[in-house]
Amino acid sequence: MRSRFPTILLTPAILLGSALVASCGDANANFASTVSDHVSAGEAFTLDALDAPVKEWTSVYVACPYAVVDEAPAAYRSALATVDTSNEGSQWLVFTGAQDTKLLTLDRTNVDFCGGTDTGSEYQRTQKWTAHKPDSGTAWSLFPAPETGE
Repeated sequence: MRSRFPTILLTPAILLGSALVASCGDANANFASTVSDHVSAGEAFTLDALDAPVKEWTSVYVACPYAVVDEAPAAYRSALATVDTSNEGSQWLVFTGAQDTKLLTLDRTNVDFCGGTDTGSEYQRTQKWTAHKPDSGTAWSLFPAPETGE
C-alpha cells in the first residue's frame, strides 16, 4: 500500500499557493476598481484614500509599457525585476513604505496611469491626480495634477 503522507502534506501547500496567487490578482483588481470608483472628470484626488497594498506607503513608482527597469530608482528595482514591460496592456505600480514594497500589475482597460507620462515616474503619496475619460474610450486616463502652490 502506498503512503498517503506526501499527498497530505502537499495538498495544503498547493491550496495555500493557489490562495496567494489569487489574492495577488484580487489586490490588483480591487485597487483598479477602487480607483475607477473614485475618479471624476476634472476633480483632483490623491491615491492615499484608496486601498493601496502598502498601508503606510510614502511613494509609488508607475512603470508603463517599455519602461527600462534598470533606470527606475533603486527602491523600486527589485520589485520590478521580473516584470516584462513589453506588455502594452499592463501598467505596474510599486508602492513603498518604511519597511514594505509591493508591486501591483494593473490592466489598462479601466484605469490608465500611463497616458500622459513617459515610461516610468515616481510620485509621492501627496500627489494629486486628475482623470479624463474620452468619449471614444473606456479607460479613465489619470494624469498628475499640476502643483497649485497650496
